[in-house]
Amino acid sequence: MEIRDRKLFLSYAIPCLAARVRRGELSASEQGSIEREFLERGDISSRVENLFPVALKMLELEARNLGKPHIDSDVIRSYFSKSHADHVRRQMEVQPDLDPRECVCHTVTIVDVHHAEYTVEGPVGRVRVSKWTVPEAKRGDKLRIHYTKAVERVP
Repeated sequence: MEIRDRKLFLSYAIPCLAARVRRGELSASEQGSIEREFLERGDISSRVENLFPVALKMLELEARNLGKPHIDSDVIRSYFSKSHADHVRRQMEVQPDLDPRECVCHTVTIVDVHHAEYTVEGPVGRVRVSKWTVPEAKRGDKLRIHYTKAVERVP
């Protein structure tokens, strides 16, 4: 199924690589290279089908449930803001290394702005997260975070 908003998909999906590094499926160096390439180019040369097979399968199911013939920004946001949490909880039964505080996407509020990070507050308490793909937010803005990264501003 075609991904119509590849940049948004990767903004949400790339933070998941941390779990693959913890499991030994990917090296920290490979993760760093993929993250740098994405931040520099807004895309990656690696095949997303190889890096994120489960996420793609879940997004296809989400698209079908929403009656969409492709994976667009609505499908991506719906999955990562709702269905992804259920998927993580089910996966924790077979992959106990998953941490729902990290793996689940959360909506948070910025309470302080630093050079490369935000201090945010929300369901995960008060934590620091990388500005990742949201470099210009300000105090009071709402963000969606995944792992330790700000993924997008929420209206």
